[in-house]
Amino acid sequence: MSSKKGSEFERKIPVVLSKWWTGGEREDVFWRRDSGARAKRRSREGKHTFGAHGDICAVDPCGLPLTNIITLELKNGYGQWSLMDVIDRPPMRKGQKNRTLQTFEKFLKQVVEDAEAVNTYPVLITKKDKRQELIILPHTLLVKMKRYHFLAPPAAMVSIEGCEQSMHKFDAIHFHSFLEWCSPNFFVQMDGEK
Repeated sequence: MSSKKGSEFERKIPVVLSKWWTGGEREDVFWRRDSGARAKRRSREGKHTFGAHGDICAVDPCGLPLTNIITLELKNGYGQWSLMDVIDRPPMRKGQKNRTLQTFEKFLKQVVEDAEAVNTYPVLITKKDKRQELIILPHTLLVKMKRYHFLAPPAAMVSIEGCEQSMHKFDAIHFHSFLEWCSPNFFVQMDGEK
């Protein structure tokens, strides 16, 4: 990944999320976190670091309901990876103890570890070169969203099962279609029920 492309993506997505969260009124509710290394190290020691997991944090308290429910990781570029790499790879051979992680599995492993440290749902926002942004979220969270909205999610959706990096089944949706479908009030309500 070129750092220029990654940095542009990491600046763009928090602005898009902020506008969605505030109905277009603000673009400064969320911002990218510089590094989660300290939080990761501390969580491995059994210690909690408030607001320090994932790539996006709420820089205004009004955005905390989102980051209290999900841990967001951003991935842009990374060559020719595909969701299909997890689905169509060869099965493990008899006697084989482990196999090389696919790029997408590495993404999942990172966000799942961060989310588990703070008891949130792991969510990825990804973008391959010259492709649309995707949001990849646990199926269990999507089911709750369907119940809340009384509507099916956008039609262009892919389910991902069988990934060894998580007990979750994941669904991938075009990011901007997801934002048009999902109301921020869903996260506010979920946060209030915690």
